[in-house]
Amino acid sequence: MLRALPERERERQILCIRFFCHQRFCCTMTQNRIGPQLGLSQMQVSRLIIRTCARLRDRVMAEACG
Repeated sequence: MLRALPERERERQILCIRFFCHQRFCCTMTQNRIGPQLGLSQMQVSRLIIRTCARLRDRVMAEACG
């Protein structure tokens, strides 16, 4: 599912850093640590995670029900 998100979009980058091991980061990171790495505030990171997870959830549901 993450591959469906364009690689250069911050959404994909944030989810990878937050929930999975990422190229530059050895472990998952908190929103407070992700923000400075990407030049964002913790609140911006939080909003992007919520929005992206909702978009992915909708896509999964559409595929499962469609």
